[in-house]
Amino acid sequence: GTYRLENGTISSELATSPAALRARRQLLSAGAAAGVAAGFNAPIAGVFFALEVVPAQVRAAVTSEEVELGPAGERSSGRQRREQRREQRQGGKLPPDAATRLRLRRDAAELDVKSNTAIVATVLAAVASALAAQELLGSELALRPGLFTVQSS
Repeated sequence: GTYRLENGTISSELATSPAALRARRQLLSAGAAAGVAAGFNAPIAGVFFALEVVPAQVRAAVTSEEVELGPAGERSSGRQRREQRREQRQGGKLPPDAATRLRLRRDAAELDVKSNTAIVATVLAAVASALAAQELLGSELALRPGLFTVQSS
């Protein structure tokens, strides 16, 4: 009973640790590049997609709830969270220090996806998936564009 609860709590905290979140964001970028590269047989397009679209989506996914975590990832006290929520309800926006922390966390999330490690993983994933798709499907595209006819008027 108690052991499972403590074990679950510890594994939950490990899964949301800053290092785990960084790794998940980097894998998200690599996976997006691999999908585009394999689908369109275009590894360079997959890399550019991952470097342009994914960081913006990752940045937008960081919510004000994550601001409750302190600078080292520790949780703020219940009293601090209640005060923040009360201020949010009253003013309709985050307090200045919380807004700054939110901006900084969003910046950090975006940089996680644009780090050297993430870029290397993204390029490798895109190339590997394009090669694998080409080996399995040949020169045929996994996603075919529709047929269009062009008529002059």
